[in-house]
Parts: sequence; C-alpha cells; structure tokens
Amino acid sequence: MLLRMAGYRPERDRLVLLGDYVDAGDPATWDALAYVRRLVQHGAAALAGNQELKLLALCGGGGAASTACRNGLPEPEAWVRPWLHNLPLYLDTQHYLFVHAGIRPGIALDRQSAADLTEIRGPFHHAPHGLNRTVVFGHTPTFKLGCPGGEPWLADRRIGIDTGAKHGCRLTLLELPVPVPPEPTQPTRPERSQLAAPDLTQLTRPERSQLAVPDLPQLTRPERSRLAAPDLTRQMRQEPVRLRAYSCSTAPATLYGDRQIRELPLP
Repeated sequence: MLLRMAGYRPERDRLVLLGDYVDAGDPATWDALAYVRRLVQHGAAALAGNQELKLLALCGGGGAASTACRNGLPEPEAWVRPWLHNLPLYLDTQHYLFVHAGIRPGIALDRQSAADLTEIRGPFHHAPHGLNRTVVFGHTPTFKLGCPGGEPWLADRRIGIDTGAKHGCRLTLLELPVPVPPEPTQPTRPERSQLAAPDLTQLTRPERSQLAVPDLPQLTRPERSRLAAPDLTRQMRQEPVRLRAYSCSTAPATLYGDRQIRELPLP
C-alpha cells in the first residue's frame, strides 16, 4: 500500500527494508518473508533485524543439519534459513547508513557487533555517532523517544522510522532525497589558463579532425538536445532538501486506513 502511495518503481528507486518482518515466535507471520524476498529479487535491499536473528537461532542457525525448530515451532520452508543467514546487518551509502537499531558510538562500523546493530537503544539515541552521514534506523518506537505517536524521530544525523505499527500507531515509508552537490565556483585566471585548448599548430590535420565538434546539421532535434547544458531545474526543485513520509494507521478500528503524506526537514 505505502509503495503504491509513493509511486515506487524498482527500475528507478532504491528500496531499503530495515528488518523485523516477522515475529520470530509466531509462525503465522513468517509468510511475510516470502514477500520481502520477492522485493529483494526486484532490487530492494533487506536488512536483518533482531527478530530475523532470533528466528534464525530458533531454527538452527544457518546450517543445513537442523531438521526441526526448537520450542515446538514448525520447520520453515527450505529457503528460509540460508536466506536469513545471508541478510546484511547494515547498508552504507554515500549519504546514509541504514541499520535496524543503530550503532555504538566510538566503534568503527566494520567492528560493530550484530547485537548492537540489531538491538542497541540508549547509547545510540543520546550520543553523537561520529559519522558524516545520516543514520536511518528502526527498532525503537519513536513514541519512546518523545515523538507524538506515529511520527518519525529526527535528531542530529539520525532518523528513526519505527512509528509504532506494532503498537497500533502508524506504519511509515520514508522517501529520502539525495543531496545535490554545490555548483562549482568560477575558476580564477590562473586556473582558466589550464583549461585552454591545446596548441593546434602542433597537430597534424588528422589529429585536428579528432577535436572537431559534432556536425550539428546532421543531427536530429532530439540528438541536438543531448548536447545541451545540464538541466538545473531538477536540482533547484530539490532545495531545500526535505523528507517525505508516507504512513497509514495500524489501529484496529482504522487498520491501514487514515493515509497521510507529510514533508519533514532533513536533520
């Protein structure tokens, strides 16, 4: 539903799922893994949450030797254990770090423990994390961080998007912008001289021909447009940089109703 609201297109957009697709102790929720798997097959990135790690532990880890789940739970389909075992714990990009719960400040990203990445709360919420990009996380319902029920939590380079769906609040999909780099400054006169054309007098005629511009009369109108300057209107429309939150209610009386689209400032 929220993907339709956002106009999600796998060939254009990158979808990142932050984990806890199931309740590990409730087999009735395990079917959600098949849906997540299909999204991944079409280009989405799915991270492991603490519930996926718990389910993996209950069902014998990543090995193939286990034939039955512990504690009386049924055996999942054959693909489930290896698929869960291969889920990444975080996705690091140029502008954002995506993780289920957060990171422990002061610890290098490649040395973070699985327990912290999927379960940490206070130490991450209340101290600067030290990264030069924004951490997008779930796990802790935002009303426990002081937000009104169903609202994303925005702090210094941190965005919490667990808006309490499990607690009858809201389910949220966040659309994140990619910041546009600043326009280059005009070069100084010494720098301009480095951009000058080569000395054509030292080139032979065949070499000169390699520097010629395309023969525009032979190009169709659509082909000519490809040679135009970059379209800056798209960059201008992204300023100021904002988030767009798509959400719906999970309260029993309005289950998946009360749909909203809101714009928020980027922290």
